[in-house]
Amino acid sequence: MAGRLYADKERLARHQALAKKEILRLVKQLDAEALKAILKIEEPETFKIAEDNLEKAVLAKLTQKTIRS
Repeated sequence: MAGRLYADKERLARHQALAKKEILRLVKQLDAEALKAILKIEEPETFKIAEDNLEKAVLAKLTQKTIRS
């Protein structure tokens, strides 16, 4: 299925736009601790297909000190 999607550049572009929107929505919902934990995960089997700027509020979470109970 991924191969067919990749071959159809118009569908791929629509899919990537929707996926990007959804990923950014989910990232905004993460608390500081969860966001930092995700960023520590190594993913050697993946490759970057795009890069985007995050909102200042999301970036601010990365500089927050997390309080552990």
